[in-house]
Amino acid sequence: MDSHRTYGTLRPRPNVVPVAEEDHSRARQLPRRLGIWLCSILAFLVITIAFILYLSLSLTCLGFFNPPFDSPKTWDDFQNKSFAVGFDLTAGYGTAAIVFNNGTIVDVARVEGTPQYNEVLGRLSLESSAHPTPPYYNCTAQKADLGRQRRRYFRKRLSRPGSSNADALVGVLSKLKAQTELFLGPLGPLELAFITVPYLPALYNEDLLDAADHAKIQLLTLPGYIHRAGDQAQWPVSELNSAFAGNGFGLDDRYPETTGFHAFKDANKNPSNNSDPPKTPWSENVFSVLFTKKALTAHILPLSTAAHFYAADGIANFTLGLSSHHYHRPKDSITSPYWHEIRLALRTALNSYLTHGNELGRVISYGESAHNELFSTILKEEVLAAQSSQEPSQKPLFSSENPIFAPARGAALFARFCMELPGYGDCFADLKPRGQGW
Repeated sequence: MDSHRTYGTLRPRPNVVPVAEEDHSRARQLPRRLGIWLCSILAFLVITIAFILYLSLSLTCLGFFNPPFDSPKTWDDFQNKSFAVGFDLTAGYGTAAIVFNNGTIVDVARVEGTPQYNEVLGRLSLESSAHPTPPYYNCTAQKADLGRQRRRYFRKRLSRPGSSNADALVGVLSKLKAQTELFLGPLGPLELAFITVPYLPALYNEDLLDAADHAKIQLLTLPGYIHRAGDQAQWPVSELNSAFAGNGFGLDDRYPETTGFHAFKDANKNPSNNSDPPKTPWSENVFSVLFTKKALTAHILPLSTAAHFYAADGIANFTLGLSSHHYHRPKDSITSPYWHEIRLALRTALNSYLTHGNELGRVISYGESAHNELFSTILKEEVLAAQSSQEPSQKPLFSSENPIFAPARGAALFARFCMELPGYGDCFADLKPRGQGW
C-alpha cells in the first residue's frame, strides 16, 4: 500500500433547512412577538391612563366620588312678604321674632329644647367635635370628609335630616316654624328664616342648612363679603352678631338706607326707657355673654357693625348653666363654689383675646338667666376689675335689652337686611366644594 496516498478530509455536512420549514418556524414566532408587542402597548396605556386619572382625581379632590351638592335657590323661588323672620337656637331653648316692613318687631315664640337638643349643643361646644365640612377650600379636608358626606347624602335620600346634629335641631326649629305661622295667619306661609346659634367650635352652616331643609324652611345667612372675610362660608352667623343687633347697635352706621337697617335702629328698644340713647363707646371691643340655665358662653371680639365678624375668643361651658349640678340654692351666696366657678370662667374669657378684654367698649349680656342678680353683679365686678384704665370716659357700657329675645330680634333684622340687598340670593348658603380663594 502506498503510504502517501490520501483519501480526503471528512467535513461536516451543512445544516440545510428546507425553506418551507423555516417559514413555518417564523410563522409560529410571529403571534408570540405580536402578543408581546400588544401587551407592552396595553401596559403603557394602562399606566398612562392610571396616572392621568390619579392626577385628575387629585386636582378635583376625588370629586367623582363625592355625592352631589344642592345648588342654592334664588329670591325668585319665594314669594315677597311684608315681614322677615329670625330664629335663635340657643342653649336650652329656641326663640322666634318677626320684623314687619314698618319697623315693628314682635317676639313670637319660645320653644324649650329636648334632652337630645341640649346634649348635641353641649357636644358641639367642644373643640374635639370639630370635623371637615364644606365648602372645604382644600383637598385634604374634602377627602377626609368623603365618608361622612356619603352618609349625609343617603340619609337625606331617605327623607331624614342629613346628620344626627341636624336631627337634634329639627324638633325645636319645626315648633318655632309652626308657632310663627300660627301668629302670621293669612300673612303666611313662612318660607324663609334667618337662624343664629351660639358661637360654638363645631356647629356649622351645614347643620343649620340640613335642619332648615328638613323643616321646609330656606336658611338665610349673611353673605361672606359682608360678614366674614376670607374662606369662612362654613360658619353660621352667631349670637355674637345677632345679640349686638338685637340690642340696637351697629345697625345703620355703615349701611345705606336701601339696606333697611335705618328703619330698625330703635325699634327694639324698651319704650318705657326714656333715657338718652347710649353714647358711642371709646373702644370697639365687645364682651358678649350668654347665660342660660344650660350654659355660660363669653367671648371677646372687635365689633362696631352688627353684620361684620372679624375674630373672637373666649369660653363656651355647658356645665355652668344656672340649673347645673354646681348650683344648689336659688339664693346661693355670691361666695359659693358655683359663683366662684362663674367668676373664673369670666376671667378666662376676659383674658382670652390678647389685651382686648382689658380695653372694652361694650358688654352685651343675653339669655334667660342674664338678669340674675348675682350673675349681673359678678359680671360687672369682673369686667371693671379687668380694665386697664379707670378713666370714666373709658369705662365699658353695659347693655342687656330683652335678653331672651335679643338674638332672635337681631336675626330678624338680618333677614330684613337680606331681603333688601341688591345681590339677590347672596344670603342663601352655597356649600358646594371650592378651591381656596386667597
